[in-house]
Amino acid sequence: MAEGIVARGEKTTIRWFERADVDKRQRWTRHTDPLYSHNDPRPMVGRERDLWFLERSSSSSYRMFAVDDLQEEMIGWITLRNINKSAGTSVLGIAIEPTRMSQGLGTDALMAFLDYYFRSLGFREMWLDVAAFNLRGIRCYEKCGFRFVGKHWTEHPTSAFPAVLSDQKYKDIAHYFRRSMLGVEVLYLDMVVDRTSYYRQKAANKNAGDSGEESGRLHQRRVASW
Repeated sequence: MAEGIVARGEKTTIRWFERADVDKRQRWTRHTDPLYSHNDPRPMVGRERDLWFLERSSSSSYRMFAVDDLQEEMIGWITLRNINKSAGTSVLGIAIEPTRMSQGLGTDALMAFLDYYFRSLGFREMWLDVAAFNLRGIRCYEKCGFRFVGKHWTEHPTSAFPAVLSDQKYKDIAHYFRRSMLGVEVLYLDMVVDRTSYYRQKAANKNAGDSGEESGRLHQRRVASW
């Protein structure tokens, strides 16, 4: 049985991230869609992995958690960065192994983790930013009670999104990208959830089915209104 468990969902278990999890994440399948390949872990070997783990695990403003499925296979991870204990805030990062996406695992893990975050850790708010084209991620965050509070453009090297501005298959999301002096800028949406909003959403989720398709249509209208 996995140790250091902090939260349990219906499909996932969340625990403290360990050194061995660095190796597990390195073995994850790479994204096949270039829109998400920049999220793949940077290849590391030997001592480099040790140093990577030591640097992050020893930081007071950064925490890492592993997400396991019910067979105790690590299928995701959650990070908190820019932790501000006096303000009770942090910034979320979450990733699911590419072959395990679209199975509800991310939503299940985040809902379970937020209860631990607010109840046990005593935080007041959780912030995040998400690429405007990432409809799957946005649906997950909305189901967990996050709301839109702003937007900003972030610059990436052109190599991160090589085909978006030229390949017709991306024409429906091309307006979320623009060329810049150093590469490509991507539109990101700022979202936040507080303790009250989370527990209100958690209660609502018990009385509602999966409305992902409708949420997608609502998302398109919301993003267009920013």
